[in-house]
Amino acid sequence: GVLRAFYNMCSHRGNQVAVDEKGCTKGFKCLFHGWTYDTEGQLSSVPALEKFSTVDKAENGLKPIHMDVWGGFVHLCLADEPPCSLAEFMQPMTERLGQHFGDQPWYLDTHLFCDVDCNWKLPYDAVSEFYHFNALHPKSIGGGMSLKDAIPTIYPNKAGVVGHFDAYYSPTEVFLDPTPIQHMTAELGASGVHTKSDNIEVKTRYPDAINLEDKPDWAVDMYVTLPHVAYLIQEQSVAVQRSWPIAVDRCHVELEIWTLTPPPRNFSEQFNSSSVKSRLVDILVEDFSTLERIQANLVHGAVRSFHFNSDEWLVKGLQDLIQVWIDREKAKGG
Repeated sequence: GVLRAFYNMCSHRGNQVAVDEKGCTKGFKCLFHGWTYDTEGQLSSVPALEKFSTVDKAENGLKPIHMDVWGGFVHLCLADEPPCSLAEFMQPMTERLGQHFGDQPWYLDTHLFCDVDCNWKLPYDAVSEFYHFNALHPKSIGGGMSLKDAIPTIYPNKAGVVGHFDAYYSPTEVFLDPTPIQHMTAELGASGVHTKSDNIEVKTRYPDAINLEDKPDWAVDMYVTLPHVAYLIQEQSVAVQRSWPIAVDRCHVELEIWTLTPPPRNFSEQFNSSSVKSRLVDILVEDFSTLERIQANLVHGAVRSFHFNSDEWLVKGLQDLIQVWIDREKAKGG
């Protein structure tokens, strides 16, 4: 009944003790030499223990990782000591928003992931601004949301949340009119990217956590946080994008979409879900292929500065907050 996190490393010679991505187990056994650990991380068995002169089982369990929960999401901190509490790290994302995430039933609707040949920060840069929508996504999403009022707010003095903006549907300012399929998608189910759905049956228990200005054409709240997470929050769904570094020029990107709407119960709902996923894949392919071309250029170093407009403040905000943490650690001698 207690959540715990450990490094997946045997205390003997460093082998992984868990090789399955997920599952249920009563303990962990290293398949190299048979050292065994229980689910509390304690070293419970060492073959031929008498042959070791310095091994104390009580002091050689799995190394724990600091862990806490906010909004139903498990967060890990790899530092020896967390620099602040998770609640402080997530400010000013409100307690009410945490309740919106954590205190109602969600269904995992979509889980997409791929490796991308670019630095881990570039997918974050793309998801944290909508300025590129009309140029890069004219057929998949362009014109679906208005940038007129989507001015980001930066939180320069906060620990982990870079900033926030909200975007709005733009029925009178479309760059590209929604297609018949896009209209049909919005009519047949609760999810819609280009056009607002009128078929949302399951309402959030915490409506005051989203659309803070209570605008009828509101489409999405966007929060971006260190080190690699973006939250795209709609009325009955939340999309969570994470970007994991592999190398300086390669990363693993995953996108989860959680919805308050149960899995499809009929063809109409299945059509809606499949159509939204198909369009989402198109958007990601357009994003990631562009980011790989950017990465190929960045390695040459020919251009060493960039220009950001007011729609792109969160892109610069990430770099600024990363620099704050780097300077703070340097000041500590870290």
